[in-house]
Amino acid sequence: MTCHSLIIRNDNLMKYISINRIVYIKMALIALLCLSACSHAQSRSADSSTNGAIIIEAEDNALAEGWSLKKEVAGYTGNGYIQWTGEETRETDKGEILYPITIDESGVYQIFARCHQDGAIWDASNDMFVQIATSRPIEGYPDIRKPEKAYVGSEFDYRLDKAQRQAARESLTNDWRWWIWGEEIRSVFRVSLEAGEHVLRITGRSHGFIIDRFAIIKAGDADYAQQPPAEILEKLTKASVFR
Repeated sequence: MTCHSLIIRNDNLMKYISINRIVYIKMALIALLCLSACSHAQSRSADSSTNGAIIIEAEDNALAEGWSLKKEVAGYTGNGYIQWTGEETRETDKGEILYPITIDESGVYQIFARCHQDGAIWDASNDMFVQIATSRPIEGYPDIRKPEKAYVGSEFDYRLDKAQRQAARESLTNDWRWWIWGEEIRSVFRVSLEAGEHVLRITGRSHGFIIDRFAIIKAGDADYAQQPPAEILEKLTKASVFR
């Protein structure tokens, strides 16, 4: 009887180990596929004029089905912005766009996206999926080695009831904002990145969501709880992107 019980526990352990091996193998394959697919694309690296931030115009890469290049909303940078015109989806492989980036110095980085909600409802047209498969997670922040829902908002929203959130954010809807938050862990996107090549991967989520540009900032000890300081924010918005 004792021997039989040990065998059962051992089988469960082997199943646990096998499942975790499969998860990490899949994550490694995604990272390799992303790097391979982006090998021909221009990699973005930091610029001293933007406080060492990597700036990416969302429309600079080839758009996947479901994304549209538009210019109707005033205040965009570059040649326009991209909008998810596909259907609302919970799947994380719809409308994949890959942005190769070069990290010059290993460290902690924070990811921002200049986004816009197209509509008057605070929790509609407000999110996408993001991933950097080669990143390393930091405790207390979203793990984006796998696709993670990224939405426009702030931690403050979740301290209010729905009616209060709606009232508080009506003034912000239909405006450009720089911060994004995770869903699984309600926090900003801070990750550890090694020096070298990585790929920022996005896919579509909610119909009507608009993205203008991305910024990846070496955060160090500075935790930008929502948006970066005003002086950095101005540089991120006005900075030229060399193509």
